[in-house]
Amino acid sequence: MKSHNLVLVANEASTPLARKVAAALGVEFTEMIRKQFSDGECYHAFPGEIAEKDLVIIGATHNDCSLQEVLDLIQGGRYWNAASINVVIPFLGYSTMERAKPDSREISKGITRTRQIFRRSGPPH
Repeated sequence: MKSHNLVLVANEASTPLARKVAAALGVEFTEMIRKQFSDGECYHAFPGEIAEKDLVIIGATHNDCSLQEVLDLIQGGRYWNAASINVVIPFLGYSTMERAKPDSREISKGITRTRQIFRRSGPPH
């Protein structure tokens, strides 16, 4: 399977898996450009054009950093006008923490964090 319109990327945690998926499908894996600034802020960039391409993101969300990276990749795809964005989440962290215990006043992560992934929004313009 070769697709010149497909861009397959991954968050850092899922890069080894994404390479295996790409090899199994016979498509190219696109390595994200990543840097970390001295203050801990993360930098991400697509290494090539993604406008009008079908973006596939593979990203496990086992911790806060991985979740944020998936959200950044999704928003980056929207910002740079990907034709479509499909997200494969091999591990959805916090998915079992969907209900707060009565009288606990806890913030249920399953609701607040996973809703960010599945929320739809229009183009950035």
